[in-house]
Amino acid sequence: MLLSIKQALGIFACVLAFSSSLVGQTSADTLRLSEADALRIGLERNLNLKSGRLGIEKAETDKRVSLARLFPTLSLGGQYGYALKKQIVYFGGDAPEGGKGGAMNPFAGLASEGIEMGQTHNITGSFSAQMPLVNFQLWESLKLDKLSVEQALEKVRSSEINLKGEVRKAYIGALLAEENMRVLDFSLKAMEENLKSIKLKYDKGLVAEYDYIRMKTQRDNLKPTLASAEAQRKLARMKLLVLLDYAPETPLVLTGNLLKDYESYAVQPKVKTDEEVSLEDNAALRQLRLGLRQIDEGIKVKRMEYMPSLGLSFNYTYNFASNLLHLSNHRRWSPSSNIGLSLSVPLYTGGSTRYGLKSLDLQRRQSLIQMTEAKNQLNLQRISLEENQRQAVAQYTASLQAESSARKGLSIAQVRYRSGQGTVLELNDAELALRQAELNKNQALYTLVVALCETDVLLGR
Repeated sequence: MLLSIKQALGIFACVLAFSSSLVGQTSADTLRLSEADALRIGLERNLNLKSGRLGIEKAETDKRVSLARLFPTLSLGGQYGYALKKQIVYFGGDAPEGGKGGAMNPFAGLASEGIEMGQTHNITGSFSAQMPLVNFQLWESLKLDKLSVEQALEKVRSSEINLKGEVRKAYIGALLAEENMRVLDFSLKAMEENLKSIKLKYDKGLVAEYDYIRMKTQRDNLKPTLASAEAQRKLARMKLLVLLDYAPETPLVLTGNLLKDYESYAVQPKVKTDEEVSLEDNAALRQLRLGLRQIDEGIKVKRMEYMPSLGLSFNYTYNFASNLLHLSNHRRWSPSSNIGLSLSVPLYTGGSTRYGLKSLDLQRRQSLIQMTEAKNQLNLQRISLEENQRQAVAQYTASLQAESSARKGLSIAQVRYRSGQGTVLELNDAELALRQAELNKNQALYTLVVALCETDVLLGR
């Protein structure tokens, strides 16, 4: 009997351990997110940012490639040749006897068959070095490569700013869906309680059938709205998860709260004036300015094609030539070396440099027009966002007043209905007014925070 009790206790302990491990696994698989967590994960996992960081590395590598052209180029070479048929050289023997050619040609008396020249085996080993001494175009191109690195860095910065804005808006959108779901769910539960109370009174004949049907109809009409809110909640969560590079079906818990975390934005609005707002750090404008600097530097590089270049070269060779392949015969080995300067002065290129400069100048003018247009559009967007912020603050303030009035009205309607002085129509209208005021408050706060997020993106923050 004692043994069976121990066995039972052991089995019970194993079951508890297994169930606790399952609970721990489920908890570990659930993603808990605050806004800060979402931003951190987004910056770590976003594929566009990973690609942009590789672009920075590539630009740095390209810069090193250009820099390497300033250093000497060293190379070793080797060659082996086997003479299948040697060259025959003729020195004379063609002049006729007694002719003038015999007196003029010292080789006229030699045999006319010819002489084979060269060796059967020929081996050459060489070492060469080249180095640019003066190359204006190369020097200017290094500055252009430096700007390419800055452009790659700016693209990553722009991607980070845009990603932060998108993640914040997605997170706040998910919180809005959660809060709307809470409001509608609370409203449905309140209607269920009212319906039960009215049903009891209806069964006792204390209220008219119309009141019962009216309350039941209002409850049934709210269910499709609740289902739509649940669908929006799921879509908002899926959008946030996909943006963070998670599977859409990943379990998610949002630790933030729309009203608690963001209500201060509406209570103390931070709408700045035109003098306080600067677009200097706007990502698009910064990239356009960098692009303009690249064009200017490209013009300088192109102009350097008119300039001469000077290079230094060195060559050392070791030759072996013999009819017998006896490499140990040091007499057949002969070294040679030379050093020299090479000067290249461009005189005529068919107009390619001239037309290249003209093309770059047109590109520069085009870039200036694009920058002016971008500034105009960004200023218009800034004004629109500031107006959206003001309207959202005004709407939120009005919705707070409406919510307070609606709560007071609902309380009065409930008291009047319980005392028999009010009707179910008054009670329904009061509940509907409160629900709509809460939804309007949530929407106004969401609109304000989204406008602030878009303003941060616009200002490059």
